[in-house]
Amino acid sequence: MTVTAWVKSNNPGGEFKYLVAKGASGCNAASYAFYTGINGGLMFYASQNGGMSYALSPDAGTSVWDGDWHLIVGTYDGKSVHLYVDGKQIGNGTAMSGPVGYGLPDGNDLFFGHYDGCANTDFTGSIDEPTVWSRAFSPLEVKADYTLLAGVHRVLGRLSSWPGS
Repeated sequence: MTVTAWVKSNNPGGEFKYLVAKGASGCNAASYAFYTGINGGLMFYASQNGGMSYALSPDAGTSVWDGDWHLIVGTYDGKSVHLYVDGKQIGNGTAMSGPVGYGLPDGNDLFFGHYDGCANTDFTGSIDEPTVWSRAFSPLEVKADYTLLAGVHRVLGRLSSWPGS
């Protein structure tokens, strides 16, 4: 699977702030999510066993919270997770084999800027065009998509009627 979104924030609100989360298992985990880790940097994970086991990406750090728009992409290919920021892969994620665990006990809704399993997990910032795909994009696809989409956004951002201009 692949999860993508454009995000922008100067301060996401601290640790464990969720940008995208599918389902909830108490304060354990969603089926998959983008969130801020204990150091406030961007991370991605996919989970199994009701959120008790998961594959975790490396921390992309806090430089993504610079007030500019960034395309974030998280993938899970049945073996490990991968996190990309603006078309560049951030290290290698931890291993996990098998499907993502859906059907979590506290819900299976898809949330943007919120995690339904715990209080005080709302993201402070903007999220645009969140998308979930049923297959893992390759690194080449992620890079090509970013190059194309960033170019389109630069052109449209110059229009006087484009939001945010």
